Amino acid sequence: YTSPFRVDNEPSFAIFHAEGGMQRWGDFAEKTQGSVVDLVQRLEGDIKLPAAMPVVRALYAEYLDADWDEEISPAERMAEIPPHVLMEDRELPLVSSTTRSKSLDELMSGRPSITLKTLATFGVRDGGHYLAAIYPDERAIRIRSANDKTFREGSKTSLYHAPGKGPSDLPTLPILLTEGESDTYAGYAAFGREMVVAGFSGTGQVGDKYITDLMGRQIVLGFDGDTSGRKFSRYWASKLKDAGCVVSILPVSEGRDLASYPVASLVELMGRRRQATINVTNLRAARDGYALANDDGSREDLVSNWWAEVSEILLSEDDHAYVLKVHSSEGPQDGTYTLEPQDLEHAAALARWCRKFNGSWWGDTTAVRKLVAELEEQSAYVPVTRTVGRPSLVKPGGFALPGLSISTDVQLDDSNMLVPTATPWPTARGEASAD
Repeated sequence: YTSPFRVDNEPSFAIFHAEGGMQRWGDFAEKTQGSVVDLVQRLEGDIKLPAAMPVVRALYAEYLDADWDEEISPAERMAEIPPHVLMEDRELPLVSSTTRSKSLDELMSGRPSITLKTLATFGVRDGGHYLAAIYPDERAIRIRSANDKTFREGSKTSLYHAPGKGPSDLPTLPILLTEGESDTYAGYAAFGREMVVAGFSGTGQVGDKYITDLMGRQIVLGFDGDTSGRKFSRYWASKLKDAGCVVSILPVSEGRDLASYPVASLVELMGRRRQATINVTNLRAARDGYALANDDGSREDLVSNWWAEVSEILLSEDDHAYVLKVHSSEGPQDGTYTLEPQDLEHAAALARWCRKFNGSWWGDTTAVRKLVAELEEQSAYVPVTRTVGRPSLVKPGGFALPGLSISTDVQLDDSNMLVPTATPWPTARGEASAD
């Protein structure tokens, strides 16, 4: 095919199957390749991902309707093409305060924990209208930040970390896993001396290929405080626990990421990490509500016409309640509602609570207990807010946040977050050294 990027007298563009059967494009002449999202972003003037997705969905619908069966190149033909951006990005000058570009200012704006020293440690290159992050496999991706970040070409196939400071380089240190390059820079600035800090490119980066270097390690997950970030945390907490890891969670506040915190606040946040728990009941959330799964994985009847995400824990001394984002495909009114323990005493109480949003609960009291287990699992991933004047919610020997006993092991500070009374681990202070 001829390239859509330029006048192409000798066809140099191809579609091929990458790992897992996914279709990608490759350009032999400029030695680039990428996904359909990369293609749309480039053809539409490097628009951001949210603006690109409607175009991507429309193209996919057109592809399905057309029953496209044109030539697909074998993956071997793409071996000479790096699956990221132009290789000359590696030859760009390092970021510098003396040649500070607009892209550098945009990356650091609103991200107080990212410093020039950290960026230089990672070997970040300044291309003027973009920054190039060099991954451990020496492939480069381009970062732009103006309220958000976007990647020019391709997807990443390795964890992002400082040179010589990856999980296999430092096998005895605990590991902080982050979401995205900017959070990796922030985490390294706070904990680079005491921990391995490594980042996924985003919540779409999953798979078993990362597990080998993580097996049996102490892992802290520091993903974004939003729906996709928490879903990503739960996915990896389960996989890592299966791999023999000890997993804990940073309770990142709603709508924030690690890079939005100053270094001192990241250290405090690390002191409030909570142990991940796994819901082992057969209650599962589906698009049309909660359902019980059979041993073979098949689904029994629905027990509700709604499902919920925990977005916050409300705590007053020995009391707690859940703040839930309620979702449904039809019937109930989506919104945010507070669920207290008296609403979970039995099935009839939960059914009454559901009337707040025109929802229904058809399960028995045993199913209610399973719902509590599901909410408890989610509680490790959300912030805790101190409240006053709530009714007594806890009986002796009752509720404890995952990994913590509220009555004996934690306290609340002025920022309304849980603080273990034991010395926080690790005790990081200030900028990590570059050596």
